[in-house]
Amino acid sequence: MEEEKISCFPLYKASMAGDWENAKDILEKRKEMVRFSINRNNETALHVAVYRGNTFFVENLVRLMENEDLELRNSSSNTALCLAAVAGHVKVAEILVNKHKALLDIVR
Repeated sequence: MEEEKISCFPLYKASMAGDWENAKDILEKRKEMVRFSINRNNETALHVAVYRGNTFFVENLVRLMENEDLELRNSSSNTALCLAAVAGHVKVAEILVNKHKALLDIVR
């Protein structure tokens, strides 16, 4: 598990910075990383980018994701949509819901 987190550090950095170009390069090589936990809170790149309010990054990332990927929860049982709501990132929340409307039905 720790090895996976270490290998995910570049994706974590890109997600924090909103650096879509680097994230895209990483994900083109290993598409399954969209589902990987990339920090100690068991968050995916989507969780991190959503909380940071990186709209452009989120728009591009969700294009690579399946609906189920948007349902993944962090260690506090929060989906990325929940984090968008907590942070007040309305545009980001709209992107998520437009991709997968059933996110609105997920109960924490």
